Amino acid sequence: MGREDDEYLSTDEVRAKLSCLLEADLLRLRRMAELQAKKLRNCDPDDLLSDGLDRVVSGARRWPRGVETAPFMRMVFGSIVSSRACLLYTSPSPRDATLS
Repeated sequence: MGREDDEYLSTDEVRAKLSCLLEADLLRLRRMAELQAKKLRNCDPDDLLSDGLDRVVSGARRWPRGVETAPFMRMVFGSIVSSRACLLYTSPSPRDATLS
């Protein structure tokens, strides 16, 4: 394990941290996902919550040590929404394809 790896929680540590969440914690995460999802049309908060948790558990999104669950997940949800928005606004529309 390198120095950079020491800055992040391991997959086992992430799973342990998430398994300790209480129902109130999950409701708070759901509410955060709901607030972020409102930034995009047709963004389902439950899908956003699930996508965020999947990315964290799979290690696709690494969790820095010392960062609490709520702020970290808020960043994860915000990042997902931001990347989806970029895709929406940078992808050519079907209308643009017919113009070329």
